[in-house]
Amino acid sequence: LETAEVELAGMTRLFEVELDKKSAHMTHEGTAVAQDVAGVGSFYVGANMEWPHLMEQSLRAHLVYERDKEYVVREGEVVIVDEFTGRLLEGREWSDGLHQAVCAKERVAIKEENQTLATITLQNFFKMYKKLAGMTGTAMTEAAEFLKIYKLDAVTVPTHRPVNRRDFDDRIYADDEAKYAAIVEEINAVSKAGRPVLVGTTSIEKSEYLSEMLKRTYGVEHQVLNGRQENASRENEIVALAGQQRPLKHGSRQMVGTVTIATNMAGRGTDIKLGPGVVWEPCRVPSAEDLAKLGLEPEPLFPAGITKCCIHCPQYNQATQCAHCFKPKIDDKFPGRGRTECPLDVPCGLHIVGTERHEARRIDNQLRGRSGRQGDPGSSRFFLSLRDELIAIFAGPWVLKVLGWLGLQGDVAIEDRRVSKGIERAQKKVEERNFETRKNLLEYDEVMDFQRHAFYDQRQMILEGRDLQGMVKEMCRRATAEAVGNYLGGEYRKRCIAEWVRLNLQFAMEPSQVHADSMDDLDALEADLRNRAKEEASSVVSMTLGEYMDEELEQREWDLRGLASWAESRFKVDISQGQLRKMTPHEVEVFLRDAAAEKIDAIDLSPLGRFLAAEFPALSLVEWARAKFGLVVDAAELTADRARVQSLLIEKVERAYARREIESPV
Repeated sequence: LETAEVELAGMTRLFEVELDKKSAHMTHEGTAVAQDVAGVGSFYVGANMEWPHLMEQSLRAHLVYERDKEYVVREGEVVIVDEFTGRLLEGREWSDGLHQAVCAKERVAIKEENQTLATITLQNFFKMYKKLAGMTGTAMTEAAEFLKIYKLDAVTVPTHRPVNRRDFDDRIYADDEAKYAAIVEEINAVSKAGRPVLVGTTSIEKSEYLSEMLKRTYGVEHQVLNGRQENASRENEIVALAGQQRPLKHGSRQMVGTVTIATNMAGRGTDIKLGPGVVWEPCRVPSAEDLAKLGLEPEPLFPAGITKCCIHCPQYNQATQCAHCFKPKIDDKFPGRGRTECPLDVPCGLHIVGTERHEARRIDNQLRGRSGRQGDPGSSRFFLSLRDELIAIFAGPWVLKVLGWLGLQGDVAIEDRRVSKGIERAQKKVEERNFETRKNLLEYDEVMDFQRHAFYDQRQMILEGRDLQGMVKEMCRRATAEAVGNYLGGEYRKRCIAEWVRLNLQFAMEPSQVHADSMDDLDALEADLRNRAKEEASSVVSMTLGEYMDEELEQREWDLRGLASWAESRFKVDISQGQLRKMTPHEVEVFLRDAAAEKIDAIDLSPLGRFLAAEFPALSLVEWARAKFGLVVDAAELTADRARVQSLLIEKVERAYARREIESPV
């Protein structure tokens, strides 16, 4: 057994090594093909460094962002769909070229990329207000975040009327096909019982898939509310009818519940009003016998047709949660439960169907909260499958274990409170992870927030006209002091030489590596720079050659076309694929090094002389003063020490500013 384990371990390691080699080969091959198509040589040298980013955005647009889920195409434009509300975000665009890549994918007109002038995190934006408060039905799941970020306590306010909704345990299936089949059965059964049904989906695609299944299986009439223009424009109409009944057929007396399929219905801002017949008729008005059982007078507590139980009622009893009310109660402790004339085992009111769990519990709670508003009766149930993103990624192996014990297979459903609790724990972990992400973002944003406050404080001073003259003078003094330090500080000529070398000799060097201070050092500087440039070129050739001529690959797999293109663009070397095919990688490396050295020797380095001229820093400062303030300054005036030069320039700048105020008064 030990020998077999050793052999198995060795085979596994061998397999992993071979897999790594194959993966590296495929990556290399893919990069080579992409470079060949682009025709710009290596993606990882010089000005080509942006290509990997552009390709990554293109891949995201083609493979990750799905039509009718993250966006829709309408009237020749790509319109983003809000992932939380399902609404269209008119005028919004993705950044960093992603929106343009999606437009190219969908073959629509490509707009110019928007330029972002200022950004701020939502947390820092809200913290700018002197007073903060809010109200939402789902704050308690985020109470810790409100406290840590905004120093706000979250308080639960009791509902105006008792909650009268039954929340069933989740039903879990092995795959999506069984799950959606069960959802269709549930919708059909509940709707035929006369109850309206609201189905919550997570994307346009899934809402339309479910819509098609309903039509194909039972021919159930329904409304779809999603990001498509023809549906979004009817939002008010669809929501107004979501709690009503309709005739089964035209002219039929049999009434069925309205079915509404919506993407991210939570937070639509409108209570769904229940229509006549949605609450069981025998429960609307209490009989004298029922009132006598409750020890109440035979007179109705409320006028006929009133179906809500209010905390302002003098009969209200918090201990029994309005047990005196004739409205149907779904809890066992309420009297009247089990009466034959009121089949409360199948609750009345609006029924909510969730097609999957969201990673945030509050979104699920918002969907549930569409039913049971203002004391209305109702119910809710979520349908899940093992292929749902939340379960597949975050729930962990314990889900499979529990479901295996419970016998999950095929189209058999599991309905167990332990699993629902486990999924809630998984949601809580995801919420904690997302909170940590937002918290880290806020910590990194503190530096920018400090700068933001400084900038907007100054902006506010300008808008209010407070001490503008003093502000401008201070800015002029600061700019002048920085310029004098920059041009006369001793490092300016070296910085100019380093920048010239980067543009003309194509290698980077620090100003401190420039060992020259006068014209006497020019020859030594030229020789040093040529040697450095040749060393850099040799290093680039060595690193880049392996991308085109990998000695571990067969010669027929070498990218000789790409190599020839790169050699021509980088070193102006004209070499054919036929010539390259006759040479070994070492011979090609020597050839390119020699070509690079020849090109470097041909470069004229005499322009470096002007940077070493004694008057160069002073002349540069003179040009700066002319371009910045329109000052005419003699370079001879700038030969004194830096403090006197700074005072002289500040005096000239303030005189020029005073003259400008006279010439152009406010």
